[in-house]
Amino acid sequence: MLSGHEGAALVDIPARQLRRWLRRESFTLVPPGTEEHLIDWDTELDGLVSGR
Repeated sequence: MLSGHEGAALVDIPARQLRRWLRRESFTLVPPGTEEHLIDWDTELDGLVSGR
């Protein structure tokens, strides 16, 4: 389920395809365990809290 200010969408994807995509795309760009080095968490949190 993806949701935002404008509405929500339910995405139904076979787990196998999702795992394959995560391995090939997401985890390649941001390997597990390296997130804190690639994301400015303070800035992201400020954006969430302020609604930006």
